[in-house]
Amino acid sequence: MATSRRVWSFSRRLKLHFSSLKPIYAAAPCVPVRFQGSSQQSGDHVITDAFKPPKEAFTLEDRPHFPGSSSKWTEKLCFVEPTRYDGIPVYRVMDRDGQIMDSTQDPNFNEETVVKMYHTMTLLNTMDRVLYDSQRQGRISFYMTNYGEEGTHIGSAAALDDKDLVFGQYRETGILMWRGFPIQQFMNQCYGNNAGGDKGRQMPVHYGCTERCFVTISSPLATQMPQGMTL
Repeated sequence: MATSRRVWSFSRRLKLHFSSLKPIYAAAPCVPVRFQGSSQQSGDHVITDAFKPPKEAFTLEDRPHFPGSSSKWTEKLCFVEPTRYDGIPVYRVMDRDGQIMDSTQDPNFNEETVVKMYHTMTLLNTMDRVLYDSQRQGRISFYMTNYGEEGTHIGSAAALDDKDLVFGQYRETGILMWRGFPIQQFMNQCYGNNAGGDKGRQMPVHYGCTERCFVTISSPLATQMPQGMTL
């Protein structure tokens, strides 16, 4: 009986969750379904008008697919006033097929740089899986992954000079990795042993490296701006 009650409670919460979701084409008028030419010989059923959105409805290419986002795409990188938009536009250089949208925005990376970017992003993702599992197993006390944000780290780090000072936050590990911070040192820091640069005196994920101009991460959020203003 207890199991049945728990299953019923979970099913009810699931139903309430999905009932609150808005369909992608909620704002688009629907067109009635009409079948044409139900052929006795071939058994073909041709649908001429289905419950499908009209051409002006949103598609994957029209807007970024971020939960809760009302942003549009833009190929121009510039400062904007956030109050002028329903959602701040999302900058992109390539479309979903890998085609450059605006040739003036093409960074013209050489193959070596592109391979390094891809390698660093996949390496970061792999390290995240290992350390996240370590935290869930109780081997380390704390960890925060970088899933979905790898490109922002690597793209930003690649645009900077390696001597530029960086005030990072928890989920910006890729900047250090791009600058050559060794995997072993990431492990030393997260495991809190005396081989790490902080000698085990910091919380896990609070990386820092003088040689790579990366200021040690501080626990409170939004500290980077006042810290940067003092230098």
